[in-house]
Amino acid sequence: MKVFVGLGNPGEDYNNTRHNFGFSLLDYLSKKIKVEFEYKKKFDSKIAEAELANQKVFLLKPQTFMNNSGEVIKRFINFYKIDTKDIVVIYDDFDIELGTYRTSGIGSAGHRGMKSIMEALKTNDIARYRLGINSPNRGVLAADVFVLDKFTDSEIKQKESVINNVAEKIIDDLGNNYN
Repeated sequence: MKVFVGLGNPGEDYNNTRHNFGFSLLDYLSKKIKVEFEYKKKFDSKIAEAELANQKVFLLKPQTFMNNSGEVIKRFINFYKIDTKDIVVIYDDFDIELGTYRTSGIGSAGHRGMKSIMEALKTNDIARYRLGINSPNRGVLAADVFVLDKFTDSEIKQKESVINNVAEKIIDDLGNNYN
């Protein structure tokens, strides 16, 4: 069993913001594998289930604000008895250039959503996709303000490219490495 957690903030005001990059990726992935999200009050999350490469896969979008997502994820994995090694968290990263992503990382690097998850699960050993949102043309803005801005028209193509690449990698990895 694998759980892919996309981080973001609930509500229309946050759609297409940089901070909701994790949600955007899971929305794309759900369409690609033809599953739909359903809100589950018990977990305060939108959840989609699929069978990929002969295993159950969950897509999870916590509906708490990002900085409080840890307890929701803990509740979900405890209910389904999922090992933390089977969780992959997908989120925006201010320190990575837009159009790129990284899978490495040990600590939270200041990302409060990851910090919440690591504290709730009592581990730093969590697989992740860190999606770059930093644009060299952004000028000097505080990270807290910048992450809540929507992607500009000129950035959308880079955003979509990363979403496609990571979604393909997830599907390939499930088929090749997790059978």
